[in-house]
Amino acid sequence: MNLVLNSTFKRTIFFIVCIGIGVLLLFTAFFHAPQLHQQSIVIYLIVVQILIVLTFFAFRNQHAYRHRTIKKLKNPRLQENSFEFADLLMKDYDYIRETAAQAMNDRHTMVNYFLLIVGAIATILLTTIKAESFQQPITGVMLLNVALMINFLGWVFFMKLIRLRQAWCGSALAMNQIKEFYIINGRLPDDIARSAFLWDT
Repeated sequence: MNLVLNSTFKRTIFFIVCIGIGVLLLFTAFFHAPQLHQQSIVIYLIVVQILIVLTFFAFRNQHAYRHRTIKKLKNPRLQENSFEFADLLMKDYDYIRETAAQAMNDRHTMVNYFLLIVGAIATILLTTIKAESFQQPITGVMLLNVALMINFLGWVFFMKLIRLRQAWCGSALAMNQIKEFYIINGRLPDDIARSAFLWDT
């Protein structure tokens, strides 16, 4: 999972790359090749980059869960009786597993819908341009409007994917919470019980 920004170093590298690309685009548009008249497009791309970075800082600490410390039962009698509600825990585990699967399926559905919309719009545009029924200025304005519409749709889908990702993470942590409870309060030593699971919290 090298592409996951799960450390300060990776996030710093990502931000440096974003800033470098922005500076390169600004230099090309304003100094190296100003005759191409792409200044407004470059400024728009820089604004989109800034919005993505701000979205990261706005959502990185927002989660739908709260981690709780698991307590170990000291009394052996209580430890024997503690798993009378094991059925309830397993039902809760099944529900959490279902919510995690639904969040992942919704993510895939959202991506597929976005690709379908972009593909349909691109096909319509290519068909229209090949038909040569529009003049060049109208085609340019139409392409710009369609690009802005696709970008807006992409932004809406992007925000939705963030929430679905957070929902999946919350479900995964809730499943780990139940697993950790069984490890701590089970009859096996904690290190031996943890050796049965490949994934850690």
